[in-house]
Amino acid sequence: MLALVGPDTSIDWLCLPRFDSPSVFGRILDEERGGSFGFDFDEPPLISARYVVNTNVLRTEVEVGDGRFEMFDFAPRVPRGLTFDAPLEVHRLLRPLSGVPRMRVRFDPRPDYGRAAPRVLPMPRGLEVRGGALPLYLRTNLPTDYVTSSRPFRLDQPVHFVVSGARPADADMTAQIDHLLQMTVEGWRQWAKSCALPSFYPEVVLRSALCLKLHAYVDTGAIIAAATTSIPEALDSERTWDYRYCWLRDSAFVVEALRRLSQLSEGEHFVWFLRDVADSGPL
Repeated sequence: MLALVGPDTSIDWLCLPRFDSPSVFGRILDEERGGSFGFDFDEPPLISARYVVNTNVLRTEVEVGDGRFEMFDFAPRVPRGLTFDAPLEVHRLLRPLSGVPRMRVRFDPRPDYGRAAPRVLPMPRGLEVRGGALPLYLRTNLPTDYVTSSRPFRLDQPVHFVVSGARPADADMTAQIDHLLQMTVEGWRQWAKSCALPSFYPEVVLRSALCLKLHAYVDTGAIIAAATTSIPEALDSERTWDYRYCWLRDSAFVVEALRRLSQLSEGEHFVWFLRDVADSGPL
């Protein structure tokens, strides 16, 4: 699962439960009808975003009015012995840093590439969205009327949001979200430590490796070319490929790049994927 976050804090692309599932947020393709999940402000904000060092956790700092806060966007990846737990969830944790920032939640899901008419229903500690092939859930400690009506609220304590598909997330308390954040940071840093980095531009190489790692589909071993679809390679071009599938050439490049960093498991799983495809019937 990959979520794409824009420079204005907005999740503009998310497909659940798989890479190639229909989008629930698709503003990257259609600003009006695609749907998104972000935050709006009455005053122009100053926004800066960087990954937490050696992880795929995004930290965004926002200064608006006389307030300032930080936001962490991540998909949990918690080490469990030789493997890890990775529930199909996107977590957003907001923490005030100074002053009392004011903002509004823009939670605008549009299931099935914006073709389905969503129904947003209240549930304990969140919302349920119906209309796509699978229900979508939002867990939050913010009163849900602030979400459904986009009423302004004051960020004077940590606020969390958890988006999940098929079932509500188990974590529904800020302390649980904070623990998952710390464990996810540690999990990515464990993987980063195992990379044999070159002496030239090691930070840039690791950042690229972390990005490539996100494109490996754990359930099968397939490696997708990219998280997006339908974006023209050039204006007025018909080359609007769906890169959410396993293109053999691109996958081979990823396997070789990670192998050079001493990461071998992705290549092994990719070969298992190819064998499964070959064994399932004639090509």
